Amino acid sequence: MPSADPLTKAHARRLAWLVGLGVAVAIPASLAVWIAVGGLRDWEPIHTARVANVSGALLLTTAVFGPLLLRRFPRPDRLRGFVMSWFALSTFVSCTWQLPLILFNDAITGAEVTTGNLPRFISWWGYGSADTHYGTVSSYMVASEMGWLVGMGTGLTGLLLLLRGRTRPGYLLMGVGGALQAYNATYYVFQSGVVEKWDNVATDSWIGPFLYFGLGALWPAAALTASVICLRFFVPGSSPAR
Repeated sequence: MPSADPLTKAHARRLAWLVGLGVAVAIPASLAVWIAVGGLRDWEPIHTARVANVSGALLLTTAVFGPLLLRRFPRPDRLRGFVMSWFALSTFVSCTWQLPLILFNDAITGAEVTTGNLPRFISWWGYGSADTHYGTVSSYMVASEMGWLVGMGTGLTGLLLLLRGRTRPGYLLMGVGGALQAYNATYYVFQSGVVEKWDNVATDSWIGPFLYFGLGALWPAAALTASVICLRFFVPGSSPAR
């Protein structure tokens, strides 16, 4: 059975530094650097946004899976750290990127594409120019995000229970939430392929498919990994610590 105390204070601090620096510091800093580079090289704003988003996606991947690489901590602790940071991180990304795009879509999608507006909209323009569903905030995109929020909310509820010492229901809800997230993200990509032949993906450069399929693989892979770990912690005798 998993411990009622999911992480030591030292481990929690290391996770906070890893994920916090990666998401709150490194990604904004990389976007700022690419804005400067794009200005010096006289790039079009959309191209700058796409290149910056590639850098951001790589840093985000590091922040997501980085907790598994903290080898100074025992394996079961690394697994617990990964699932806890995943649900916290996915919630943060949803609240700072996906939800604002839906709630303020007119302001974001209707903004004039200029160098002056680039610092404010760079993260949305980068991916939105690669995937027209997000670029136009289509009804399908909104429905897909609502499904993602169901999984995220389920997992976040489980995380809160875990932090309060209710480990079994916490891991169960996180396992179910991760599975829902993985299904949602996988369905989004494959439905676009089956129904639309991926016509929503920009093909004017390699960056569009890279962002679409790269992030399209990151979300379900991370969510499914978190789900499997949580469900193995939940089921007696099948802990991933073994």
